Amino acid sequence: MWHMAEGLRALGHRVDVIALNTNKQYCPPGSVPAELARDEGYVLVDADVNYRPLAAVRQTFRTTPYHIQRFEVPAMRAAIERRSDAVRYDLVLLESLYTTTYLDVFERRRWPTLLRSHNAEFVIWSKLQRSEKHML
Repeated sequence: MWHMAEGLRALGHRVDVIALNTNKQYCPPGSVPAELARDEGYVLVDADVNYRPLAAVRQTFRTTPYHIQRFEVPAMRAAIERRSDAVRYDLVLLESLYTTTYLDVFERRRWPTLLRSHNAEFVIWSKLQRSEKHML
């Protein structure tokens, strides 16, 4: 993501980054590249997205899969809404399937939105599935 943002900036585009800072892949604020950290369009939202079995069972009776729903973080939605009120975007690039929970924000504003799907998700889930002892 960093390289893509810098490449787009080098081409003269303004790039804002709003990202979940999850407990599993935590990025300490001091480790963020200085050119991004100083930009008002760079926002990290701390989020605990740990798997919770009871929440997963409750989500079974809803339309959104639990593995996507747990990335619906109120603080992230608020950060997106705040930034969206201040700026008009030519394109919104979603970097994973989990960010589609915020799609309604961009649809309301009629902004073109693109999902950049990473095949790495498939590899990660395959490895997790093979290592799981108890399947739910």
